[in-house]
Amino acid sequence: MDNSDLTTALEGAFAHPVFDAQAAFRAVLSALAEPGTVHALPAAGPPAPLSAGAGAVLLTLADQETPVYLAPAFAAAAPWLTFHTGAPVTADPAAARFAAVTGLNALPNGLSVGDDVYPDRSATLIAPVRLSGRTLRLAGPGIDGARTLDADLSDAVLARLAANRALFPRGLDFILIDEAGAGVVGLPRTTEVTCTSQ
Repeated sequence: MDNSDLTTALEGAFAHPVFDAQAAFRAVLSALAEPGTVHALPAAGPPAPLSAGAGAVLLTLADQETPVYLAPAFAAAAPWLTFHTGAPVTADPAAARFAAVTGLNALPNGLSVGDDVYPDRSATLIAPVRLSGRTLRLAGPGIDGARTLDADLSDAVLARLAANRALFPRGLDFILIDEAGAGVVGLPRTTEVTCTSQ
């Protein structure tokens, strides 16, 4: 690791580690507890092209016991992530507890969905999304009746979300990062997502 790589690994964490980590944890927890609501994340500066929002989530949730899969495009962030969190970066999606991907149309094969005895051993996906475009109807736990969310999700992604929900109690949970800012939206495996407009 040369000096520039070392500098990249050392920089880009939270400006106020304790307070920012607490704020980010509350944001992610609220996003997953109230699917479809957008919550602000504190600033983080991971190596590009990993987004600030994805970096903030990983700084908050990853640790030495949570292997992380990074999409190949995010390889430059591996030393940064390990330095700041202790999390091992794995090239094996099946071993990952968290997976940061470039989009919901680019999920790696083999991600763990847990099993009936240990459904919590599934992976959590962290992916960018454009919070505009199609109007989606969300229903399920954490939602009083129904909630709408504008997001650019393709028919293929909606089908994947429906198939994932059918696996319950197994399945993936999704943490979506707003492409236009540092907002986070949660779509846990229990959320039913349907499109109400094209």
